[in-house]
Amino acid sequence: MDAEQYVLGGVMLSPTALAEVRPLLDGADFYRPAHAQIWDAVCALADRGAPADPLSVGAHIGARQLAKLGGGPYLHTLISRVPTAANAVYWAHMVRDLAYARTVAETGTRLVQLATVAEGDAAELRAQVAAEVAAVTGADRRGWPDPTPLSTAPDLPTFPIWCLPDWAAEYAAGVADVTQTPVDLAGCLALAALAVAAAAT
Repeated sequence: MDAEQYVLGGVMLSPTALAEVRPLLDGADFYRPAHAQIWDAVCALADRGAPADPLSVGAHIGARQLAKLGGGPYLHTLISRVPTAANAVYWAHMVRDLAYARTVAETGTRLVQLATVAEGDAAELRAQVAAEVAAVTGADRRGWPDPTPLSTAPDLPTFPIWCLPDWAAEYAAGVADVTQTPVDLAGCLALAALAVAAAAT
């Protein structure tokens, strides 16, 4: 509950925090339904370019529904509980991890129920179990994407150092040899120096 409150207070305090947290969470990740409704209201206001402060969020939710969530004072309590909005991403990861743990627990309960009502068709039971397990073992696509393996990088052509003037090419080759770096680096720096010189003339 604390983590959920810190996330909601942080995103109402700071639009920057909301931009960082939003790719990590959705309403289903919140344990308390009232928190999910507040989160949805904050996101809806952000989509319209409106401020997501407690007054705006309360007006968006509506007085009658807001009273069921704890009223306007609860929105201000969320903000007052935030140590710092800069830690919103940390708390969002905690909320997401706890939501995943609940999903695993729910999946375990469903597996027990499947085993209890199984009527001897092992193939169907295996398919149902596989589907349940796949739902909790699949890769999480929210947040940062998976890194691109370096092995997938295409082979680049050799830097055309011979296109530089003789003196610049010799210098770039010498720098690359002395510093034990690719000639591409020294060649690009030489190009930058030549470009500055050409622009100054």
